[in-house]
Formats: sequence, C-alpha cells, structure tokens
Amino acid sequence: MTEGIPDPGEMYEEAVTAEWEPAVVSVRVVHDETIRVPPEFASCVTWTIPQAGIGQPVQVLQRRYHRYKTKFWCNFPGAGTLYLNTKFEPVSLPSPNGFQVTATAAGFVAIPEYESMQPMYAIGSIAGIQLAVMDESYGQVQ
Repeated sequence: MTEGIPDPGEMYEEAVTAEWEPAVVSVRVVHDETIRVPPEFASCVTWTIPQAGIGQPVQVLQRRYHRYKTKFWCNFPGAGTLYLNTKFEPVSLPSPNGFQVTATAAGFVAIPEYESMQPMYAIGSIAGIQLAVMDESYGQVQ
C-alpha cells in the first residue's frame, strides 16, 4: 500500500466511512414553474431582404442563448417568396431552400414565432421584401 492507497486486490484494513458535518449552502431561486416572468430585453430591426441570385442572404438573427421568442412581420412589395433558414448555405444557392413564406399579392404576411437560439438567414425571390424582427430575451442569471 502506498500512502493510504491500496494496491489492486488489496483491502482497506480500517473503516473508511466518516461522519460528515452538514454544510450550509446558500441557494438563490432563479426559476419557479408557477411564476411567468416576462422577457427583459427586446430588439427591433427591419431588414430589406435581397433577391436570390443577385444579393447575399442576410443574417436577420444572431445566436442568442437566452432567447424567449422572436416575432416576425413581413411586407411583400408584390407576389414572391421569402426563404428563412438556420444555415447560410441552403439560402445562398440559386434556388434557395428553407422555410418558405409565399405571398400571392403585395401586403403583410404573418410568420410563426421563432423560439430557438440558432441564428436565422433570409433571402427573397423578389427584391424589396421588408422583414421586421423583434427578438425578445431574458437577462443572464448572476
């Protein structure tokens, strides 16, 4: 045995159980399932989305670990499609891939809320699509 460490197959000769004194640990409750806490921060940005094949996709959301949800409002200048994706490559192709929002005429189109921390990229089939983004998040726990 080397300084209290037994060799393989060797047994301890003395009792190894010890009495532990209870330790006082301070606890701060940061979340309670019964209390609904509103988001602490929100940012609003309106993007003019470029046309696929002519411009580069726009990153409309950054990665955010404490995201509550993101709300979108989209204004189409005419009939067209808006492509949204969490990766840059699929929307940078000549025929973009991703979540599609299609308008058959000019006007506002509702887009579902987004509740992930991943970034978001956008490109359009026509030029001049306006995408308003409101990103709500919680503050970091100290």
